[in-house]
Amino acid sequence: MVLKNNTPSSVEHKTRLDEIFFRGNPNEPISTDDFESLDGLDVCEVNLTSNTVFKEGRRGKTLSMICMKLIYNNPFCHPKLILKELQRINYCYCQDLNPDNNPAPDEKELNGIVSSCYKRFIDGELDFSKVLRRKKTKDEISKRKVFWSRYHDKIDALEKQRKSIKKHSEGRRNKNIRVYEEAIYALQDGKKISIKRIADYMRLSTKQVSRYRTEKCYAEKMEEFQRVIDDYHATLKKKTLEHEK
Repeated sequence: MVLKNNTPSSVEHKTRLDEIFFRGNPNEPISTDDFESLDGLDVCEVNLTSNTVFKEGRRGKTLSMICMKLIYNNPFCHPKLILKELQRINYCYCQDLNPDNNPAPDEKELNGIVSSCYKRFIDGELDFSKVLRRKKTKDEISKRKVFWSRYHDKIDALEKQRKSIKKHSEGRRNKNIRVYEEAIYALQDGKKISIKRIADYMRLSTKQVSRYRTEKCYAEKMEEFQRVIDDYHATLKKKTLEHEK
């Protein structure tokens, strides 16, 4: 939650990293795999276009769902700002066919929506599971791993996609190297450390692990890891010999 943005956008609301992480270079994307113990961020989006209309009969429920999304994406934002954004959305997108008999939500109703959602959020009772995007083929929550600053220079869409894919691959490799290091310490359990055991720990194939071991960019790291394995095996062998005596 700490990584979510803290002010609502007036155009588009998406799960994103806080801008402070782009302070060094707003034109360079960031992969969440470069953060320890962070496996992407759950996707929660509010995408509103010029053709979006909240139809009569669904306006209150739709605004409540959007309020939840705004709170999810902006957990440190003051509720007054959430209310202000919800008012704007209500004004721009809510259908008002019967203003006399069934008017669009007014200030009182919007205040009630924000107050109710925010109180449940503070009490830890707001269920975000209904507003998170899920994968089409599996009952799993979609996660984003690569993020861009909202202040990055304009870039061609294909070039942006290419850089995003490259950053994702780099982040995944860096994460796997961290897990590799974690494995060689976790597997010091009295048995020899083999590539097969490391692969099982990392949930990768032995072929994938072997590829990491031979890549030039990781040569120095792998030499360091191999020394740890060799030292452990030497200690293991010494204990075995002493036991046999």
